[in-house]
Amino acid sequence: MDHDHAAKGTTLKALRITVAILAAMALAGCGRIFKDKTVAEKAVSHFHDQYNQGQIEEIWKDADPAFTSAAPRLSYGEFMGSLQRKLGKVVSTSNVGWHVNFYNQQTTVRLVQETVFEHGNGTESFAFTINGTNAVLLGYHVESGELNLDHL
Repeated sequence: MDHDHAAKGTTLKALRITVAILAAMALAGCGRIFKDKTVAEKAVSHFHDQYNQGQIEEIWKDADPAFTSAAPRLSYGEFMGSLQRKLGKVVSTSNVGWHVNFYNQQTTVRLVQETVFEHGNGTESFAFTINGTNAVLLGYHVESGELNLDHL
Protein backbone atom coordinates (compact mmCIF):
# COMPACT_ATOMS: atom_id res chain seq x y z
CA MET A 1 0.00 0.00 0.00
CA ASP A 2 2.76 2.49 0.87
CA HIS A 3 4.39 1.78 -2.49
CA ASP A 4 1.11 2.57 -4.35
CA HIS A 5 0.66 5.76 -2.33
CA ALA A 6 4.23 6.89 -3.13
CA ALA A 7 3.75 6.11 -6.84
CA LYS A 8 0.51 8.12 -6.94
CA GLY A 9 2.25 11.02 -5.21
CA THR A 10 5.09 10.94 -7.73
CA THR A 11 2.64 10.79 -10.64
CA LEU A 12 0.63 13.68 -9.24
CA LYS A 13 3.80 15.72 -8.75
CA ALA A 14 4.90 15.02 -12.35
CA LEU A 15 1.45 16.02 -13.60
CA ARG A 16 1.59 19.30 -11.67
CA ILE A 17 5.02 20.08 -13.11
CA THR A 18 3.80 19.30 -16.64
CA VAL A 19 0.75 21.53 -16.21
CA ALA A 20 2.94 24.34 -14.86
CA ILE A 21 5.31 24.05 -17.83
CA LEU A 22 2.42 24.06 -20.32
CA ALA A 23 0.85 27.08 -18.61
CA ALA A 24 4.16 28.97 -18.77
CA MET A 25 4.51 28.14 -22.47
CA ALA A 26 0.95 29.33 -23.15
CA LEU A 27 1.59 32.61 -21.33
CA ALA A 28 4.82 33.10 -23.28
CA GLY A 29 2.87 32.62 -26.52
CA CYS A 30 0.26 35.16 -25.42
CA GLY A 31 3.03 37.66 -24.77
CA ARG A 32 4.27 37.26 -28.32
CA ILE A 33 0.75 37.66 -29.72
CA PHE A 34 0.29 40.98 -27.92
CA LYS A 35 3.78 42.11 -28.92
CA ASP A 36 3.02 41.39 -32.59
CA LYS A 37 -0.33 43.18 -32.30
CA THR A 38 1.45 46.22 -30.83
CA VAL A 39 3.95 46.21 -33.72
CA ALA A 40 1.03 46.17 -36.20
CA GLU A 41 -0.77 48.98 -34.35
CA LYS A 42 2.35 51.14 -34.67
CA ALA A 43 2.40 50.34 -38.38
CA VAL A 44 -1.21 51.54 -38.72
CA SER A 45 -0.20 54.82 -37.07
CA HIS A 46 2.75 55.14 -39.47
CA PHE A 47 0.49 54.32 -42.44
CA HIS A 48 -1.93 57.06 -41.36
CA ASP A 49 0.93 59.54 -40.92
CA GLN A 50 2.18 58.79 -44.44
CA TYR A 51 -1.37 58.92 -45.84
CA ASN A 52 -2.02 62.30 -44.19
CA GLN A 53 1.26 63.68 -45.56
CA GLY A 54 0.46 62.45 -49.07
CA GLN A 55 3.32 59.93 -49.02
CA ILE A 56 1.38 57.38 -51.04
CA GLU A 57 4.44 56.29 -53.01
CA GLU A 58 6.34 55.56 -49.78
CA ILE A 59 3.51 53.32 -48.56
CA TRP A 60 3.78 51.39 -51.85
CA LYS A 61 7.57 51.13 -51.68
CA ASP A 62 7.52 49.85 -48.07
CA ALA A 63 4.77 47.28 -48.70
CA ASP A 64 5.21 43.53 -49.04
CA PRO A 65 5.73 42.23 -52.60
CA ALA A 66 2.39 40.39 -52.28
CA PHE A 67 0.73 43.79 -51.83
CA THR A 68 2.51 45.48 -54.72
CA SER A 69 1.87 42.57 -57.09
CA ALA A 70 -1.87 42.52 -56.32
CA ALA A 71 -2.61 45.64 -58.40
CA PRO A 72 -0.67 47.88 -60.78
CA ARG A 73 1.04 50.86 -59.17
CA LEU A 74 -1.08 53.27 -61.22
CA SER A 75 -4.34 51.70 -59.95
CA TYR A 76 -3.06 51.86 -56.38
CA GLY A 77 -2.11 55.52 -56.79
CA GLU A 78 -5.50 56.39 -58.28
CA PHE A 79 -7.31 54.54 -55.50
CA MET A 80 -5.34 56.21 -52.71
CA GLY A 81 -5.67 59.62 -54.37
CA SER A 82 -9.43 59.14 -54.55
CA LEU A 83 -9.53 58.22 -50.87
CA GLN A 84 -7.68 61.39 -50.01
CA ARG A 85 -10.00 63.54 -52.14
CA LYS A 86 -13.26 61.95 -50.94
CA LEU A 87 -12.47 61.20 -47.29
CA GLY A 88 -9.64 63.61 -46.52
CA LYS A 89 -7.09 63.11 -43.81
CA VAL A 90 -7.38 60.67 -40.93
CA VAL A 91 -8.59 62.45 -37.81
CA SER A 92 -8.76 59.50 -35.41
CA THR A 93 -8.90 55.73 -35.40
CA SER A 94 -9.67 52.96 -32.96
CA ASN A 95 -9.09 49.25 -33.13
CA VAL A 96 -12.30 47.21 -33.21
CA GLY A 97 -10.91 43.80 -34.12
CA TRP A 98 -7.69 41.88 -34.55
CA HIS A 99 -6.31 38.45 -35.33
CA VAL A 100 -2.78 37.06 -35.11
CA ASN A 101 -1.88 34.02 -37.19
CA PHE A 102 1.31 31.95 -37.03
CA TYR A 103 1.75 29.76 -40.09
CA ASN A 104 4.79 28.29 -41.77
CA GLN A 105 7.15 30.32 -39.56
CA GLN A 106 5.48 33.58 -40.56
CA THR A 107 3.33 35.84 -38.42
CA THR A 108 0.44 37.77 -39.93
CA VAL A 109 -1.59 40.33 -37.99
CA ARG A 110 -4.94 41.60 -39.22
CA LEU A 111 -6.42 44.75 -37.67
CA VAL A 112 -9.82 46.32 -38.22
CA GLN A 113 -10.05 50.02 -37.47
CA GLU A 114 -13.04 52.35 -37.17
CA THR A 115 -11.59 55.53 -38.59
CA VAL A 116 -12.83 59.12 -38.64
CA PHE A 117 -11.67 61.05 -41.69
CA GLU A 118 -12.15 64.76 -42.36
CA HIS A 119 -15.13 64.07 -44.65
CA GLY A 120 -16.64 60.90 -43.23
CA ASN A 121 -16.14 57.66 -41.39
CA GLY A 122 -14.78 54.37 -42.59
CA THR A 123 -13.82 50.86 -41.59
CA GLU A 124 -10.24 50.03 -42.50
CA SER A 125 -8.79 46.53 -42.63
CA PHE A 126 -5.04 46.07 -42.51
CA ALA A 127 -2.92 42.96 -42.88
CA PHE A 128 0.76 42.96 -41.92
CA THR A 129 3.53 40.41 -41.92
CA ILE A 130 5.60 40.71 -38.77
CA ASN A 131 9.37 40.31 -38.77
CA GLY A 132 10.58 40.91 -35.22
CA THR A 133 9.78 44.56 -34.52
CA ASN A 134 8.93 45.39 -38.13
CA ALA A 135 5.47 45.20 -39.71
CA VAL A 136 5.19 45.15 -43.50
CA LEU A 137 1.90 46.01 -45.20
CA LEU A 138 0.37 42.95 -46.81
CA GLY A 139 -3.15 44.25 -47.45
CA TYR A 140 -5.36 47.32 -47.07
CA HIS A 141 -9.10 47.76 -47.55
CA VAL A 142 -11.47 50.58 -46.62
CA GLU A 143 -15.26 50.73 -46.59
CA SER A 144 -17.16 53.97 -46.25
CA GLY A 145 -20.61 55.23 -47.12
CA GLU A 146 -18.91 58.33 -48.55
CA LEU A 147 -17.19 56.24 -51.21
CA ASN A 148 -18.85 55.36 -54.45
CA LEU A 149 -16.28 53.03 -55.96
CA ASP A 150 -17.92 53.26 -59.40
CA HIS A 151 -16.90 56.90 -59.54
CA LEU A 152 -13.47 56.94 -57.96
